[in-house]
Amino acid sequence: LLFLTATGGYGTNLSDYTVDNITIRLHDAHLNKYSKLEQYYRLLFIKKGDNYSNAAVRKSMETLYGLGTIDNIEVKVQKKTLIANAEQINPQLNRQLNLSLDLYFIITPRYIIRKVAVEEKLPQGVTSPKSFDEDDFRNALFSLRRDTYFGEELVYKARLEAVEFLKSRGYYSPKIT
Repeated sequence: LLFLTATGGYGTNLSDYTVDNITIRLHDAHLNKYSKLEQYYRLLFIKKGDNYSNAAVRKSMETLYGLGTIDNIEVKVQKKTLIANAEQINPQLNRQLNLSLDLYFIITPRYIIRKVAVEEKLPQGVTSPKSFDEDDFRNALFSLRRDTYFGEELVYKARLEAVEFLKSRGYYSPKIT
C-alpha cells in the first residue's frame, strides 16, 4: 500500500521537489532503537538530493517488501519551507529554496513467533476432566508454530484447533483466550 501525504496545495507536482531528507522508522516506535534500519537505506532507489519520483518510491517499496520481513510500508511526504515569505523577497530564490521535501518510510515488520505458551485455567472448584500433555497441545496447533511469521488470521485458526483438541480430550465447552 502506498500512502502519500503532501502538506499544502492540491495538485502539487512533487517531481519538481528535491528530496532533502529520508527517514526510515518502524511503526512500533519502541523497536527503532533495537533495529538495524541502515540496512533498509541501501535498498532505496531514491536518495537525498534526487528529485522526488513516484516510480523510485514504488521500486524502493517493492524491494523492501521483497525481503519478506515487512508487513506494511507507509510513505509520507512533507514539503519544506526553508524561508518564510521568500516569494515576496525574490520569486526565483523562493522556487529554489522552497522546493524541497522530507520523505518518510514507516515500516511495520512481520513478527516471528518465538514461543507458544500453554496455560490451563479452570474456574475455582472445577477440575479438569482429563489432563493433557502441553507438548501434545502445542503439536495440535498447526497454525501457530515457533519461528514462523505471526498473523491475526493464524490466531483465529489456532483457537479453532485448540477447541477441537480440548473437545477430543473430554472438555465440554472450552474457552480459548
